[in-house]
Amino acid sequence: MDNAEAVSKLSIRMTQQEWARVMLMKQLENLDFDNGPHSFTRVVLRHRLWQMAQGDDQAKREGAIRALKFMKEQGVLLALRDVSGPAGQLARAAYFELLNPKVVLDGVKVPDDAKKGE
Repeated sequence: MDNAEAVSKLSIRMTQQEWARVMLMKQLENLDFDNGPHSFTRVVLRHRLWQMAQGDDQAKREGAIRALKFMKEQGVLLALRDVSGPAGQLARAAYFELLNPKVVLDGVKVPDDAKKGE
């Protein structure tokens, strides 16, 4: 996810490279339902990320919340933002960024003031 985010910030010929994020998001959405004993579905991934976000390891907590934001898991972020401590603060910020995306036109970020005039 970090690599996809880094690639998406690159501009080649005045065009941001969003393809890495799009392809990763498609792959994460492609986790099909499987009822096998060792299956790894989106539900399992969401649950494990939720557990990691509530854990004591700061690096895992931050990574889990970044992953939940990347996966656009609003429900889990809403549940986590009510938790006291650093997980709640990170989840609050991630949920805000998810609901208020940055608009990019022709490779240039549009200021928040310009979005309101449209």
